[in-house]
Amino acid sequence: YLALSDGMGQGKMAANESKLTLEVLSKLILNGIGLKDTIDSINALLKIKNRNDMFTTLDLCNINLANARMKLIKYGANPSYHIRSGMVEKIATNSLPVGVVSKLKMVSYEMPLKNNDLIIMSSDGTGNDHLYCDQHPQEIATFLMDQVLEKNNLDDISIIVIKVVNN
Repeated sequence: YLALSDGMGQGKMAANESKLTLEVLSKLILNGIGLKDTIDSINALLKIKNRNDMFTTLDLCNINLANARMKLIKYGANPSYHIRSGMVEKIATNSLPVGVVSKLKMVSYEMPLKNNDLIIMSSDGTGNDHLYCDQHPQEIATFLMDQVLEKNNLDDISIIVIKVVNN
């Protein structure tokens, strides 16, 4: 699993909400709780805790190494991108952030992965000018971060770049 969460709002409270979301997610998954039950538990916790309209996005990528399949689950999250052989596919959903409503509908996007596929997830907008299939994932993440910082974006930003390599 790879996960991003971005607290809605600004400052320390928003950061604490996203940190809590990821900590609970990690602990429940590592203790063998199923994904749907884990997300439902996080949603219930945030719904009870949030009285000041503070919510979090959740962008979750599950990669099954046994069958080379990826599942993306997004709640209020920024679009992700799948790049294969220079073709860019934008993956976006119109779901609400975690903690807004009592019942979350789990919507996932699933697909097979192939050698040299790239998956890009980010907490804030990074644009979709992705033409760097041959670059190392760290170089891609640095380039994307530099683009966002050039726009003087003062928000906290997280970027995950995954490159599939067939061993």
